Amino acid sequence: MSRRSIIGTGLAAVFFAAAAAVAQSPLDAMRACTAEKSESVRLACYDRAMATLNPPQVQPQSSPQPPEPIPPPVAAQPQPVTPPVAAQPPPQPVPPPVAAPAAEEFGMTEELRRKRNPEQAKADVSQELRARVVSVARPQGKSLRVELENGQVWVENERRDGLNIREGDLVTIKSGLLGSYFLSMDSGVATRVRRVR
Repeated sequence: MSRRSIIGTGLAAVFFAAAAAVAQSPLDAMRACTAEKSESVRLACYDRAMATLNPPQVQPQSSPQPPEPIPPPVAAQPQPVTPPVAAQPPPQPVPPPVAAPAAEEFGMTEELRRKRNPEQAKADVSQELRARVVSVARPQGKSLRVELENGQVWVENERRDGLNIREGDLVTIKSGLLGSYFLSMDSGVATRVRRVR
């Protein structure tokens, strides 16, 4: 068979199958499709039979809706301006208390220590202090008063003659027994003193 005759036979079969499908029920039309030898013809037959079962539903046309009106433009409302918030600097860490140097504690009595810093009242202190004199005072008939370069002020316990201390002199103060202190010069002359500041 030639190609033209095959195509012609297929088209005739489709035509007859379509005519038979119109005259038959959908189930009979599907049974008739099974007799087709060509797969493409058989598939087309099934599609037509199924189309009669579920005819396409046409949506009723509704009247066109008028377009929604466009709202008028709204004037922009001014927004309140909030002032910028300044960034807060991070909190600075509190430095730990600095222990007083040994020279600062030298000659400190327990009473002065408690008044000055109750937490450090029992701190260890040096046994000796060497410092330069910044001022000397000996009021008439009173004990010697010596101020050192570190700010400490020492007063003689008992007035002693022959102690010639002047501003700029280097003195040594040593601790003695029972909380006593002795101020001495390089010449070796010494006197008992107590710290008042």
